[in-house]
Amino acid sequence: MDEISKSATKSCGPVIKESVIKGNTAVVTFDYAEKLKTKDGKAPTGFWLADDSKEWFPAEAEIKGKTVVLHSDALSKPKYIRYAFTGIPEVNLVNEIDLPAFPFRTDTFKP
Repeated sequence: MDEISKSATKSCGPVIKESVIKGNTAVVTFDYAEKLKTKDGKAPTGFWLADDSKEWFPAEAEIKGKTVVLHSDALSKPKYIRYAFTGIPEVNLVNEIDLPAFPFRTDTFKP
């Protein structure tokens, strides 16, 4: 491998790798992020949670390494996650080189 390949710059923002439900929280792990942060220094925004009722609630989010931990007081057992899935989402999650996280959803509900 040549030196250029070894030092290639990332050209992709964080992409969901997996999500795991742990009790009343959901943990989302991302690829393409050595470090997650927000562009404004505040808590991550734009995350929503739902349970089997398919009713969506805004999630409180906290960055922990390459993961974002989510919860909502409105849900005791979240099952589904959406990120940046509104008409004009207000989101702030980026990686270490300030590339924005990609929208995603873990549900397959029909609109």
